[in-house]
Amino acid sequence: MKKRTIKIVLFILLGIIIENAIFAQSAPQIISKQLNLYAVNSFEGLRVRSAPSLEGKKIGLLDYQETVECLSIDDKPVVIDNITSNWFKVKSVQKDLEGYVFGGYLTHLHSI
Repeated sequence: MKKRTIKIVLFILLGIIIENAIFAQSAPQIISKQLNLYAVNSFEGLRVRSAPSLEGKKIGLLDYQETVECLSIDDKPVVIDNITSNWFKVKSVQKDLEGYVFGGYLTHLHSI
């Protein structure tokens, strides 16, 4: 009876160890994905453009507090409306919309 109980306890512990190892490998990917999320902080919304400049064609509008995933950030800061920031290539989480927005009107969403 004792041997059977020990085997059951060892089997359960082994399962817990394997589950924790699998979660530990996937957790950094989940967190890093969350860190790429931003929300629009302009009450008027934010124009999405085809290129990272004010001359880029307007291809859509993101609503106030809409969530976007940052795909890349242009390495050259610009000043628009007295705000210094970079152009972000983003993809909307709510809409089928992808393009460039001025980062000065985005708020970074931190993971919990």
